[in-house]
Amino acid sequence: MFRFVSPLAAAVVLSACATTAPDNAASARDGLVITASAHSVAETADRVEAVVIANGATVFARVDHAGGAAKINQPLPPTQLILFGNPNLGTPILQRSRTTGLDLPAHVLIWSEDGTTWIGHVSGTEFARRHGLDPNDPDLAKLMGAVEAIAARAAAAD
Repeated sequence: MFRFVSPLAAAVVLSACATTAPDNAASARDGLVITASAHSVAETADRVEAVVIANGATVFARVDHAGGAAKINQPLPPTQLILFGNPNLGTPILQRSRTTGLDLPAHVLIWSEDGTTWIGHVSGTEFARRHGLDPNDPDLAKLMGAVEAIAARAAAAD
């Protein structure tokens, strides 16, 4: 598995997400779907990887933003980004709009805030809006359904 850190990316991703946690266990905010996880950031990230691999997809990278911040002696609560994909799901979307490559491979951000671990990703509606796609496109529904299922499974208490 390829792992890398990026303090600059940490600042960009965190500012793009929220500065306050959602009020409920799962919510959509500004084109994001954010769910509370029953696990730590590291365990949630491990669970994302396990679910991705178990479903025949590939984990491309695990970015440890907090680790990058630590290298420059800056504080950042646990924050990890997992990039994953399956060409069977992503390729049809890329064929319709090449700019989807900005949001593919699929990815989830996992972070800790106010004692809660959160997992978030871009909503299907936002993905479609960004790239001029039909929000009812069946291929987009498959892709976003897979991302949502992975996030939900990783966050679940079992």
